[in-house]
Amino acid sequence: METTQQASFIDLVLSGISLQQFLVYFFFGMIGIIFSMLIEVYRKSSKHKLNNKEFSFSTGYYVQDNFIRFILSIFVVMAGILFTEDLLQMKINNFVALLAGFNTDKIIESFKSKININK
Repeated sequence: METTQQASFIDLVLSGISLQQFLVYFFFGMIGIIFSMLIEVYRKSSKHKLNNKEFSFSTGYYVQDNFIRFILSIFVVMAGILFTEDLLQMKINNFVALLAGFNTDKIIESFKSKININK
């Protein structure tokens, strides 16, 4: 009896997307997030090279410094997967999920400006 109730709850939360399909879209969204963060690290290293400064990268510091950003990005990807069809009137697919992950910083900045959170 509990498994039927749990399954129906999951179906309701996922808005008609199967759990397997949601996980596939989430996987591509995570690839987008990671790709975006790697590009940021590359840009920072390029700036240091242009200014003839030494660039040292610490994974621990980067994770600590960007932990909240990463958690927010995960929530944005999950919301993007669930609400893309309603908000943008377009069908979700792997590429759209990848773009959702890649553009999470822009989406978060947009929300911050809408609710007037200072930087």
